Amino acid sequence: MKKWMKKILVLSIALCMTFSVNAYAVQARFYNDLTGSNELIITNGKATMYSELICAPDVTKIVMTHVLQKQSGTKYNDVPYASFTKTFYNEYIVDMEDIATCTGYGTYRVKTTYVVTSARGTDRHTHYSATETI
Repeated sequence: MKKWMKKILVLSIALCMTFSVNAYAVQARFYNDLTGSNELIITNGKATMYSELICAPDVTKIVMTHVLQKQSGTKYNDVPYASFTKTFYNEYIVDMEDIATCTGYGTYRVKTTYVVTSARGTDRHTHYSATETI
């Protein structure tokens, strides 16, 4: 009996890890696989946000957004006027760099969102940089 319950538990966990459920659909994985990275460098109160992305060659559109975020307690809040968006068409290797002003002492990170479109569909990927403290 214990072995049977253990198998059901393992199967249930595997299924939960395989499928993500949202309000409208069940999606087994992203349509567009990619390799993305981002970095934050703060010098003299100026935050340089850099991101790069490599996708499959059949990607037709990429919308990349940088948002500088500052830690407040246990969460991060967007820094006002520190959001930047760029759209790329028919490119599958892209990068983006922006500079924003920090709002004082604290811990910062950059949130990079990639909205990637191909013939397979459109999906959203989000990466967070390592933190920088000033």
